[in-house]
Amino acid sequence: MELITIFVSNKQAMNGYNIFLMIELARAYNIIDPKLEYDTTWEIGEKLYSQFEASTHNDENLGEYECIENFLQDDVPSLNDIANADKVFGNLPACDKVKRLIYDKLSEKFGGSE
Repeated sequence: MELITIFVSNKQAMNGYNIFLMIELARAYNIIDPKLEYDTTWEIGEKLYSQFEASTHNDENLGEYECIENFLQDDVPSLNDIANADKVFGNLPACDKVKRLIYDKLSEKFGGSE
């Protein structure tokens, strides 16, 4: 029974480290705002890590750090990309439906709330 408990604890600790690594790299790539409150940051990190695990970037032949970097570079728009898109689309007249569609598609792929 103790062995199972230790295994589960180690797995949870490793998962916590993996999420922490995802968060730190996502911050470095301007995907997570460093000023975002930590509870929200952790939720985003969990979602990103879950998406990473299911992605083709999760390659057991490479180190996890490198795989996460590849994932963040290829699959996730940066906050700067999102902010720039908002600047471009935000000033167009009568574009609420388009903005809503873009927001819904980004939320569907990457998570998020209004």
